[in-house]
Amino acid sequence: MVRRRLHVPRPASRRLRGRGKRLAARHAAFAAESWRRADAGDITDEELYPCDAQWAGLYDRMHTHEDDETARRFQIAADFGERADG
Repeated sequence: MVRRRLHVPRPASRRLRGRGKRLAARHAAFAAESWRRADAGDITDEELYPCDAQWAGLYDRMHTHEDDETARRFQIAADFGERADG
């Protein structure tokens, strides 16, 4: 019977090299600053978790839209001053 070792991938942080490692460090610093500002009350929860912006991005990539989805997208655009034509 031949035993084979299971391949267990290393965590992503160990695989990063060069540019990837620098980008990860930059993103970590960005996240730490975001949390610092949120804890200090400089930014709101909505600014920290921009779910409307994320939802609008998903909506804009969808091919078909329900009426309530379209209404929500137009409301988001009106709330944040976006033009309807993009």
